[in-house]
Amino acid sequence: MWSLLLLGIALILIIEGAVYTVAPNQMKALLLKLHDIPGTQLRSGGIMAVVVGVAIVWALRIRPF
Repeated sequence: MWSLLLLGIALILIIEGAVYTVAPNQMKALLLKLHDIPGTQLRSGGIMAVVVGVAIVWALRIRPF
């Protein structure tokens, strides 16, 4: 269980690091634009991301590759 959690965190760090390596100026601009987005919209997007993530994990736990 812990190894899967660490694997997930490692994948997030790899993807985040790659994005900042490939397009650092675009990421800075995107983060500045986040300030203009209402908190309710950010919360809704976060909830949707959690639901999709849980659905993917649930689907893979039932039928792994």
